[in-house]
Amino acid sequence: MLKLRGGHLASDLGIIFRVGLPLIINNVSSIGVTVADTLMASTLGATQLAAVAIGSGIWIALFLLGLGTIMAIGPTVAQHFGAGRGHEIGDDTRQGFWLGLVISVIIVVAMRSIEPLLLMMGIATDVCTLAQGYLDALSWGVFAAYAYHTLKQMSEGVGRTVPIMVVMAVALPINIALNYTFMLDASVRRSLARWVAVSATGSASGSCSRCWRFTSVGRDTIARSDYGGTGAGRKHAP
Repeated sequence: MLKLRGGHLASDLGIIFRVGLPLIINNVSSIGVTVADTLMASTLGATQLAAVAIGSGIWIALFLLGLGTIMAIGPTVAQHFGAGRGHEIGDDTRQGFWLGLVISVIIVVAMRSIEPLLLMMGIATDVCTLAQGYLDALSWGVFAAYAYHTLKQMSEGVGRTVPIMVVMAVALPINIALNYTFMLDASVRRSLARWVAVSATGSASGSCSRCWRFTSVGRDTIARSDYGGTGAGRKHAP
């Protein structure tokens, strides 16, 4: 029968806390991004809020289809890391980027073709138009979203959860600022109104920018960590 000893238990809990706390902060920040999008869209009116709600629901459903595949990188990298196969971590991470690109093509085509289905479901035409505009704008960030999650899974696989926390902590206030610029700033809305349904797609534009920003910040943060090279896993392996 397994017996827990105070010294070992305290040590194990400390390790779990150091690895898990950044993930908790990351998830809370991620929820904050969604809450900010919803609250700021609600100030534009019921139609815009309905379009953003429908568009974001479709986006999440489609995105998760591909994310389940990308998440296989995490345990794969962890296995390589534990075995000291650092060069294979780099190989599998690069394959994750290619996989994300292929999945992105499928997801983008689906996102840009959803309006007829919404109309068939009896949703109001103006809501459908705005929801399609939201998805069209957001589709530009699909590959960046999968690229970020590829980096995220690699970072988690080698036990580096702080870079993930840093990305989300930086992204949340910037996302709010971008939402305000695209959705609420009158001068920006007037300049964009000629070619985009700003009220709904402003939120998507902020989200699209956020996806690319996640990838950029995540890449730079991980590159500056002590796991910057593909062979570094060897010296950290037990």
